[in-house]
Amino acid sequence: MLKSECQNQKLQRRQNADVYVFDAGAAGKGLKTACDLEPNTFIMEYVGEVIDWPEYCTRDEKYKEEGLIHRYFLLLDSDQGTDDENIYIDSQKKANRTRY
Repeated sequence: MLKSECQNQKLQRRQNADVYVFDAGAAGKGLKTACDLEPNTFIMEYVGEVIDWPEYCTRDEKYKEEGLIHRYFLLLDSDQGTDDENIYIDSQKKANRTRY
């Protein structure tokens, strides 16, 4: 495949949509775009730590103990069938603006 045919060019060039974080009241924070976007527009890569189900459970409890009321977990792959086979991205502490 030629480099010009690569589908990840927007990621590689960091061609993200113009976004900003806003206060969403009791829901915490949210993410908005600064302008209207066309359908299927790439916004930004979701960033965090890739973890498995046992680690997800451990971190969820830990975050509760720390008093963190909002969770930033993304189920990455649910085709596996059972919770213990699923993979998640934890964006609670290591992330970018996409966690909102």
